[in-house]
Parts: sequence; C-alpha cells; structure tokens
Amino acid sequence: MAGRIYAFAGDVERDLLRLRGRLGKRGRTALQRDLDHDLGLLAGLLGDHDDVVLCEAPAEEGAALRAHVDALRRRGLRCAEPLARPEGEALAVDDLPSAARAPAPSDLDAGLRPWGWSPRLVERLRPVLQARDLDPTGRLQTALAAADKAHTAALRQALAPLGVRDDGALFGQSGALFDCWAQAEAAGEALVVKARFGGSGRDAIRLLPGRGEPTAAQRGWIERTLREQGSVRVERWWPRRGDLGLLLVPLPRTATAPRFGLLPAHRSHCDERGQFRGVALHGWDANHRRPPASDARAALDRVGHAAATLLQVLGYVGAAGVDLIEREGEAVPLPVELNARHTMGHVGHALGRAMPPGAQGWLWIAPRGEQAELRALAGPEGTIVALTPPELARRVVAWQVIRCVHDRDFD
Repeated sequence: MAGRIYAFAGDVERDLLRLRGRLGKRGRTALQRDLDHDLGLLAGLLGDHDDVVLCEAPAEEGAALRAHVDALRRRGLRCAEPLARPEGEALAVDDLPSAARAPAPSDLDAGLRPWGWSPRLVERLRPVLQARDLDPTGRLQTALAAADKAHTAALRQALAPLGVRDDGALFGQSGALFDCWAQAEAAGEALVVKARFGGSGRDAIRLLPGRGEPTAAQRGWIERTLREQGSVRVERWWPRRGDLGLLLVPLPRTATAPRFGLLPAHRSHCDERGQFRGVALHGWDANHRRPPASDARAALDRVGHAAATLLQVLGYVGAAGVDLIEREGEAVPLPVELNARHTMGHVGHALGRAMPPGAQGWLWIAPRGEQAELRALAGPEGTIVALTPPELARRVVAWQVIRCVHDRDFD
C-alpha cells in the first residue's frame, strides 16, 4: 500500500493531557524538541519508498535528510521520503508527492500513520485530515483512554493463573504515597512512581531504599504530576535480568475480532533507570540463544490477548506495544506498561525483515558522538550504520548494529 504519511512524536502520552486542559502553559521541554528532531526519520522506516515521513526539522535540513535516506536505500533498507518542516508548521496537501495524495479506499486511517494520535501531530496533519475528510476527535479520545498507565493492572491480572499479582496502586495524594514509601523503605524495597500519562522510562522516578527521604526535586515532581494528572501509579521496582516487548498491529478493516495481530516477542535493552536504549532486530529466540520457557510463552500469549482485548473495548485503532521485564528468580515475565502508539520495537521489526542471513542486530540509540558501545555490540566483524544523520543530530543518533552470528557472546 503506497502513499502513507508517517510522523514521529516522542511525547504522545503527555501531549494527550492537553485534551483535559491539565498542562497549563507548560509545553515541550528543549530535550523533547531535540529528540523529536533527531529521531523523526525513524518513523519513515515503518514505510516504503512511495510513502512520506514528516520530519520536525528546518527546511534547510531537507536536502541532508533526503541524501541520508538515499544512502539507506542503497543499503537495501526501506524508508519513506522525508519532508522537513519546522516545529508548528503544518503539512500542506500540495507538499505531498502524487503517490501520497490519495490513500487506498480501504485504508483504516486514510493513509495517515502518526507515531501515536496526539493533539500536536493532529495540528501538523490538519490540512491533510481535512482534505481526506477524517475527523480525528474519536482517535484522540480513544488514544487518551488507552494511554493510561493504570492499564498495567489489567495486564497483570491476566497472569494471575500463572502466579503473578499486581503490586501497583494509584495514589491521588502525596501524603499517602510517602507513607507507602516509608513502608517500602522499612522492608528494603524500591518503588517506582509513574505518571499515568507519560513516556516509557522518562516520566517516572525511582525511590530507592537506603537513600534517605525523597529529595526536594523528587517531591516537586510528584506534587506537580499529581496536580496535572490527578494521580500517579506506584509499583515495586524489580531487579531485572532482561527487557522484553510485544508488538500489536491493527488488522485490516474487513477483519473480525480480535482487531489486532500479535508479532513475536522481541528483546529490548533499557538502562538502570528503565529508559530505552535499544531493541533486537529479530524475535526472542534469535537473540536469546535459548527458547523461552513454557511459562514465559504462556505469559506472553496471555498478555498479548489481554492487551488486544482492552484496546478493542476502548475502540482504539492503531499500533501498540507492551513492555515487560524478566525478573531475577522468576520464570514469568512481568508487564510494566501498555503503549498505545508505535514503539521502537515496531521500527526494529521493520529493520529485522531486511537483516542478512546469519546475522544478529540491534536498533540502538546513542548520545551524539559516542560510538564505543556500538563497536562493542558489533564486534570485530560487524557493521554500524547510522539510521539518522549524525551531522544533524542535536543530542542522539539512531544506529543499526549488525553482528555475525558466530560471535556467541552477542547478548
């Protein structure tokens, strides 16, 4: 299917809060602006040569973006044609190549593929939405309902037959939350406090035992988040031995329930704070060197079905993902977040289809100018390919790292 329009946004969940009028005058941070600029081209890897990807970048960077995409295509990667538009500038219909001006009649979202439905992306795509007679109101409302981190409880409840219980709770007042922290401190347990509407790993803080009272900055973040969102979700912070992801993709309009297809689980990598760093470019088995235990497979199936059912009930249309962790001493993976949007796992899946035989790989996000960990991942015979232009990067660069399969210490 040609003529699709992709657009990236790394703050989908927080942006959705604008629908409730909860953010006041606070807008995106400089960090978020820079990340959206640096990583915008990754959304184009979900598409093909006849598609376009809207990149939040000055018009003068358009030539460099197009040259970079040409280089990726020469390497055999599929990527949409980039259209550079600065922050706040909408995409005009006349800006589109002819192939992207008329979507297929059966397309569920009129050829539009935002990273996730959010007010800011809707504004950027407004002229195209109007030309295609697509009212985004329903999409935004269901996206807001689906983005709530409180849904983690339902995913964990699906694993109750496998012995998993939900140790999380919602708190609407800081006093009760700090009482909970005091109990965890006495038991030597760590907690994570999550904004109900926030990006994976970023809109959260950890309260670790033995560190004393929460800092003024931590208390300020909690109070501000409670004012903006009404409540936060508090969970135990588990020691982890691995990160996993499930990907859900919408089925065609003619399909009957379930509305979502489930792709094989993949392995991810997050730092000690739970922030995303990379994703394996093949499924679990190809990168783990061992098949998951039967309990783990059963858990993944249950979580995938529960997520699909939940999204279908909410009326959500679009891609989604579930983050899980492997805990020390536990066979069953634990779901930690439902993401009602595209994820880096979807990009990794697209890249994995083009992997050469007998190779393993990662999609990896690294700070600008840092390549030491990339070389360690690639090994002496591996290759490192910049997926986003390093010369345009403000903070980070996305890389494809490929390592030969005979390097047994890859992961």
